[in-house]
Amino acid sequence: MALSIRLLGGLSVSRDGVALPLPGQRQRCLLAVLLLHHGRTLSRANLAAWAWPEDPPATVDRQIANYVSGLRRTLAPLGETVTLSSRSARFGAVLQADVLDVDRFGSLVENARTARAGHEHEIAAAHLHQALALWRDPPLDGLDTPYLRDRAAQLTLRHRDAVLLLARIEEEAGRLPAVLEPLRGLAAQRPQDEGVAVALVRALAACGEGVEAAEAAARATAALIADGHTPGPALRQAHSDALAGRATAPERRPEAAGSGRRGGPGPDNRRGPGPSPRQLPPDTGAFTGRSDEVARVVRLAERSGDGARAAVPAVCAIDGMGGVGKTSLALHCAHRLADRYPDGQLCLELHTHSAGVPPRGTAEALGLALSCLGFPPHAIPPGPDARAAAYRAALAGTRTLIVLDDVADEAQVRALLPGSAGCLVLVTSRRRLNGLDEADPLSLESLPAPDAMALFRATAGRELRTAEEALLAETVELCGRLPLAVRIAASLLRHRRAWRLGDVLAELHTRQGDLEAFDDGSRNLAATFELSYRSLTPDQRTLFRRLGLVPGPDIDVHGAAALLAVPPGPVRRGLRELADRHLLAETAPDRFRLHDLLRDYARGRSRAEDDPAVCEAALDGLFDHYERAARAAGHRLRMVPGGEPPEARRSWAGGPEAADFGTGGPEAGGPEAGGPEAGGPVRSSAPARTRKPGWPQRSRTWSRRPGTPRPGKIRDTPSASRSPSRPTCTTTVPGPARWSC
Repeated sequence: MALSIRLLGGLSVSRDGVALPLPGQRQRCLLAVLLLHHGRTLSRANLAAWAWPEDPPATVDRQIANYVSGLRRTLAPLGETVTLSSRSARFGAVLQADVLDVDRFGSLVENARTARAGHEHEIAAAHLHQALALWRDPPLDGLDTPYLRDRAAQLTLRHRDAVLLLARIEEEAGRLPAVLEPLRGLAAQRPQDEGVAVALVRALAACGEGVEAAEAAARATAALIADGHTPGPALRQAHSDALAGRATAPERRPEAAGSGRRGGPGPDNRRGPGPSPRQLPPDTGAFTGRSDEVARVVRLAERSGDGARAAVPAVCAIDGMGGVGKTSLALHCAHRLADRYPDGQLCLELHTHSAGVPPRGTAEALGLALSCLGFPPHAIPPGPDARAAAYRAALAGTRTLIVLDDVADEAQVRALLPGSAGCLVLVTSRRRLNGLDEADPLSLESLPAPDAMALFRATAGRELRTAEEALLAETVELCGRLPLAVRIAASLLRHRRAWRLGDVLAELHTRQGDLEAFDDGSRNLAATFELSYRSLTPDQRTLFRRLGLVPGPDIDVHGAAALLAVPPGPVRRGLRELADRHLLAETAPDRFRLHDLLRDYARGRSRAEDDPAVCEAALDGLFDHYERAARAAGHRLRMVPGGEPPEARRSWAGGPEAADFGTGGPEAGGPEAGGPEAGGPVRSSAPARTRKPGWPQRSRTWSRRPGTPRPGKIRDTPSASRSPSRPTCTTTVPGPARWSC
């Protein structure tokens, strides 16, 4: 029995050349998802998200079960060649080898790369011709879900890279007429793809089709300019050669020169002709969200193709706090883009923040990279400069993807950058690499709530009832929507089979403020934060611990200065240094906020390291500053009877003046300055402070309509308290006034 399942050009299943009738659109989408993930089982949540074009209906669980049953009946004539399984509310497809055209296409392309790396160019070209013979446009035709459209786009890119790889091989062999038609078709589909345009122009010129080559170059140039881009040097050169009637000489691969070893002459200082490195760790199976960030990396990779717009490698610097998912994003993008980099993928872990593992220095990292590139130990130079030169020589003229994980600083990155275009470098770091001008910065924040909930579902591996959606939303908020915390919390549900989601939520509520709740035995959130904390200077550590004491959601420079009783200048520098290390977020100029989980960690460090009397004095200074600022603001707006007491303008011992409200501008902390949270109170669980005689004992709330010089009303409210013995300090300023203390 000859069986064929096609996803290229649309979904079809045929037996002995006769197509089997397939059911409706939704069942076809469901079958396509199962086929793309054959050999794995998928949850109902994943199937609902991937096989439906929008929010699935409330009855989706029942529909999935019914559709899978119907598909089983449809595929029954195929016997065990294709089977659909269901177990524990998970579904999967099992296929015999070489039945699915997408698999055959991918295997042939990978075999071609392996053959080319081993200098077997004839075999590589044969594999690629077979792969392209399988291709039908467009892949997954007519399947209308966002997920399947995204997978179709990925398959299209794999086809593009296979055509370009074949063009390079055939150019080296002098057989470019064999790839003219695939290149023409690709250029028609991708008029703004500079790499495709360069390959087509070069091929046409080499085949004596100078007029068509010049026309193709002109079309590509016009398309790029219309899209707001400047054509790169490779396209300009190819266009110039075509106009002059010159055929561009094929680029000789480094292994074709000299001693036959890749990278140049000399048998003792270059890599051997072994297979290209494939060093990427596995992609995470539960990667969720970050679609905008992934799209940015993909766009950057497109600029690193043949005919890139710059003569330097493409570099993306991914930064963010510990646990935010930098490495997961880098590896996910690397796996998605691996097909575009046929000369290999390197992953160098620098271990700047690895528990129990010493940081890897630049010289050691270069030695490891050279080893991965095939250099024998005796051929690796001893010094960092010589290693860097050998590293760049080995990568010259290649398309290699490099992941530099957990780097220390800009200098370490620069030493590990290739010297020429065509490569893509993905860098991860817990600090912003502000001095790395050649990099495209990508800062990660906590996940949006829907993505955090999807990550929890995918990690937990359980079906959650619709009635549990509110519990799930609350759970991920207690995790701060931080991917590492979400994964750890989800692992509780995954591995403690007697637990329900409500039990996980109760556990997090009971231990709120205790980061040890986020510990699953192999991952510990507090330990992750500890590695960042250790890298701080003593002054930075002190500032970080004091910020954990702040009762409100955020603080400005003057408040932080009052907390430490030092001038604002050094505090401003310290706050910005913490923000650059992602231990703090700058939400507005000179206003900063701690992530909730980092606040819990800072408070824990303060309890462990600081004298309670010192913390009490710091909060006294902060609340004195708030009271003086409120008095000064009230006097400015003429809201407080009796005028401004002298102490409202007096500096405290060793501290700065109270914020100047004379101008009313944001720089002075006046009525337009952002408060801790518009319309929100500042609450402290610290004991109420002993106030100076004559100062208000009740919190005040001011509000003002936009454009009015006087407040619309003044409202006194009793201070909130968690218990009679521990009253709290509360001050509120509604949104229109845009300031609060």
